[in-house]
Amino acid sequence: MTHPAPDSGPDQPEARQSRAYDLRARLVSAVILVPLALLCLVLGQAPYALLVAVAAVLVLREWVRMVNATQSVAAVAVGWVAVLVAMATIFFGQTGIAFGILAAGAICVAAIAPLHRVWAAAGVFYAGLPAVALVHLRGLEHGLWAVVFLLVVVWATDVAAYGGGRTIGGPKLWPSVSPKKTWAGFISGLAGAGLGGILIAWLAGPEARYGAGWGVIALLAVVISFAGQMGDLFESFMKRHYGVKDSGTLIPGHGGAMDRLDSVITAASVAALIAIAFGLPRVLEPFYWSSSQ
Repeated sequence: MTHPAPDSGPDQPEARQSRAYDLRARLVSAVILVPLALLCLVLGQAPYALLVAVAAVLVLREWVRMVNATQSVAAVAVGWVAVLVAMATIFFGQTGIAFGILAAGAICVAAIAPLHRVWAAAGVFYAGLPAVALVHLRGLEHGLWAVVFLLVVVWATDVAAYGGGRTIGGPKLWPSVSPKKTWAGFISGLAGAGLGGILIAWLAGPEARYGAGWGVIALLAVVISFAGQMGDLFESFMKRHYGVKDSGTLIPGHGGAMDRLDSVITAASVAALIAIAFGLPRVLEPFYWSSSQ
């Protein structure tokens, strides 16, 4: 999830071979993971929530291992239980209770973690807030389109940022944290998100976008894109702070779950807060999908 500046020198054979292998690994991973995610999304709220729960425990596990330089099974188990219970309360519409459960889980993890207890406890929120947010978004009256909108905005940001950074280059965004990211890539990502959001809103129709105008849709996409890019930078900062290159090796070509979901983590959280703030209605239909959703 980077948008590098153009290469300054000739490619070495080893570098070209490494990039070719990385690209193949990314393509294979995408071919497997993207259809799985979309299938769970379409099948309904329950299969989708199960997929989110699996992703949440992977993120929490990687976070705890990163900040503790070891693996605390007890801390991960307690944190995951808190995330699951919070997701269940959101599933049945109890939004306020969910945040209290995450806070209680964070306190328990802080008591159990062997090192860096505050940061270990923060992992409950880092994994739990987006999990709760994603379940909340899928449970909206037009939840299918809401999640598709979110994912397309994040993917469009990633693609446009990479293309803009590589084509235009220019000043670095935050070189001490992520040396390859550029301002051109950052702005290109925002523009790409606006276009992607408008496309999905057009496909969804006026009912699914609650009559919002195109300017509002574009602004919403840009806000979510900004949140996603900040999440990307935050994960880069944390990895540099703890001297970690990748959060894990789970996904070939992508590193760990955190490496793949860093933008979604913050983007989903912001999107859900916006939905809650505007009081968008929710429905409970665990295994039901129709075009209106």
